[in-house]
Amino acid sequence: FCESGRWEGDVYKVRTSQGEMIVRHDADPRTGVVDIYVGPTENAMTLFPVRVLGMPDGRTAVTFTFFQSPGMPNQMYARQHASLRKELAALADVVRAQQAAPRV
Repeated sequence: FCESGRWEGDVYKVRTSQGEMIVRHDADPRTGVVDIYVGPTENAMTLFPVRVLGMPDGRTAVTFTFFQSPGMPNQMYARQHASLRKELAALADVVRAQQAAPRV
């Protein structure tokens, strides 16, 4: 989703396939709530809620909710959904590689 990113003062901006976007997040480590906000301006942010859950066996589960915003064309939603699936697959590959690496 992000091709590049940079800080401009207190604002983090990323370049995406849809142009420049602002990204911010609110996180509570105690509850595992991470709310990611993305938008073209600080007044037009879309919420992407993430929840991090400790499982009884010590593993971690992460849920990510992806909404089609009101007025978002179906083609744009499908493109963003495909991009999200690609990003999550890459993340899963990184996690698997780390798990397979010998521990020193």
